Amino acid sequence: MWNRALPALSVLFVLGMVAELGLVAFAGIGAFLGGLGLLVAVWLGLNRVRHQPIFALPHRVGRLEPVLFVLVPTLVSVLSEGGWTDPAVTLVSALVLLGLVYVVTSYGLVAITRYVLAELSDQLRLLASTTSRAVPLLLLITMGLFITGETWQMASRLKGLSLVVTLGLFVAFGALFLASRVPGLLHSIEDFEDWSEVGPALVGSPLEHVGLPQRGNPVEPPLDRGERLNMGVVAITPQAVQITLVAAVVWGFFVLLGLVAVHPDTAASWLGEPPDLVFDPIVLGESTFAISTELLRVAALLAAFSGLSFTVLLVTDETYRQEFRTDVTEDLRRVLAVRLVDHMLHDEGAWDAVAGEASPPNGRIVGIDHVQLAMPRGGEAEAVRFYAGLLGLHEVPKPAPLQARGGCWFRQDDVWVHLGVDDDFRPARRAHPALTVGDLAALVARLADAGVEVRTGEQVDGVLQRYCDDPFGNRIELVDAGATIGVTKRAEPGG
Repeated sequence: MWNRALPALSVLFVLGMVAELGLVAFAGIGAFLGGLGLLVAVWLGLNRVRHQPIFALPHRVGRLEPVLFVLVPTLVSVLSEGGWTDPAVTLVSALVLLGLVYVVTSYGLVAITRYVLAELSDQLRLLASTTSRAVPLLLLITMGLFITGETWQMASRLKGLSLVVTLGLFVAFGALFLASRVPGLLHSIEDFEDWSEVGPALVGSPLEHVGLPQRGNPVEPPLDRGERLNMGVVAITPQAVQITLVAAVVWGFFVLLGLVAVHPDTAASWLGEPPDLVFDPIVLGESTFAISTELLRVAALLAAFSGLSFTVLLVTDETYRQEFRTDVTEDLRRVLAVRLVDHMLHDEGAWDAVAGEASPPNGRIVGIDHVQLAMPRGGEAEAVRFYAGLLGLHEVPKPAPLQARGGCWFRQDDVWVHLGVDDDFRPARRAHPALTVGDLAALVARLADAGVEVRTGEQVDGVLQRYCDDPFGNRIELVDAGATIGVTKRAEPGG
């Protein structure tokens, strides 16, 4: 982390030395050169202590550099001032700056800020569409409050800290509503069942063309607290920007409405006293236009209320969530895939430990390792009854690092079927595996005795196959072993 922070620490160190050595008129350049000289002296001294070539560039920043960042300016202050007040201020300032650099660097706040600005640009392009769909309902909710005298009286008494705290409550509760969805979202996307899921997630990243293992299962390094916080911020940023823009539109609407429709005398009747006008009223014919500080506060309260209402609808109402969907799942999966592969690349021998060679000779496909189907959470017992009890596959324990994900694996000779948990499960009605069966008639009878519906497809070129659904609705094709698999085209229900 400190390696990434080194440029910022160096700049701040020089600026701190300039402040300590003085910036009076003609001494400005001298102070700057003095600060730069101290930085170079520290660099050369560290190389000497670490037995590095004297002019070697730093390639790894340890704990000593941050300590010197704090101590050197403090010692210079002690030597130049001769007292303890200014050195104490210097010490505290250095610690605060060091803390800020640590937070900004370790939590990737610069990158997150760039992401927020990019998202803001995207949402501004969609502002007209978002406003036309979201704002009308919010205005219906808040219009009655706008023309209520009690609202204006309450707003007029909200000044300074009380106004900030009141608006902050709306923002805080809205942030809590958004953050409540983050753990479930991260849990649903942070694991990769197999390497076939990692490759597509890497598309568009610097590691897109890295050769991946063909066998085995990826084992992701656990996310630490800082990484979870970063991903949480990324997850809620699009909707947070969307909510902020909607609230801003509501605020602007009520300010404009108050300007043209709320006469100062009307505001005075609601307030019980003359309003505090921002500028002298503008009189055009029989119309008077004015903006008061009370109007601005009322608009701010209603905008904050609208933002919170919009947030609650986004979180709790499925129809609203789909209509205003801002899906960042693809971005987060790409980040997780890059993190996984980067971890493997820097872990010596990791590829061999997972799956042997990264690619088959000449990049050729040499077989199918397994078939992956989705299932709802908690359906393991039903899966075992169907795939093991009826189809006759053998249940295979999942590797220990993957067991917490749920799901189950089945095997018969070289045939592997994996069932993975999907919290947003939808059965595969068209995509399906085709399993070769030695005695299709016997299996069909066994399925029928168990109450499983077996369907017949159109027979083409004498190929015999049947179709059924697993307990979760996934389509399964059963092909007689006498068929030439994959050569003769077979007509299937639904195409």
